[in-house]
Amino acid sequence: MNDERDPDERGEKPIRFWCLENVEFLRNLTEVERAEFLKQAQVHSYRKDQPIFQPGDLCDTVYFVEEGLVKIYQVSPAGRKLTLMLLCGRGQPFGVMALAECERRQFYAQALAESRICLISRNYLRYFTRKNMLVCCKIINLMGSRQTEIRVKLEEMVFKTVPQRLATLLLKLSIEFGEQTPDGRRIGIAFTHQELAELIGASREHVVATLKRFRERQFITLDPARRIILGDELALHQQANV
Repeated sequence: MNDERDPDERGEKPIRFWCLENVEFLRNLTEVERAEFLKQAQVHSYRKDQPIFQPGDLCDTVYFVEEGLVKIYQVSPAGRKLTLMLLCGRGQPFGVMALAECERRQFYAQALAESRICLISRNYLRYFTRKNMLVCCKIINLMGSRQTEIRVKLEEMVFKTVPQRLATLLLKLSIEFGEQTPDGRRIGIAFTHQELAELIGASREHVVATLKRFRERQFITLDPARRIILGDELALHQQANV
């Protein structure tokens, strides 16, 4: 017989609690503080390629990835896209600039796969951080690290070649989304050539040509699902640091 009681009554944690438990700046909260925070969370589902927000939207919400994959990107006046960061599950937050004096979004956010996202209102999170200085400090650190990540990406676009940037990206993706196989570390997501191009600020044609050279040199291979396997990580490290 099905147990129709709420998860709390059965002694279980709601699904969205697993998301929030993985948020770095919430890990040291008391059970009472966690429960209070949880009551404010809403969970929305997004289809693959569905927009989450875009420039000009109100900055009134902070998001946490429960499961799936989200990209944050910008579009040039000429229509060229640059992906600034990828966020997978494990409670990664985004849209945190809503906590600053930013009233409108400056970037795009889009689901790259079927995704479930926890939403917390800006007003509540501001109230919550005023009560908890440790959480406030961790959010400030997060904002700083995100700005540094974007700055490093822009510096790489200026100072590194496409092969260097692509090798660096593949190594990073293998850490974030990788799984070990007998043939090497496999990136668990099948990124398209266009998605890889947008991640390093290059043209699709340059990425296709560079991947072909990497395969010819046996730096990488592809599995039947077109997922990239890093066959020679040392060679990729050397390529990234040429």
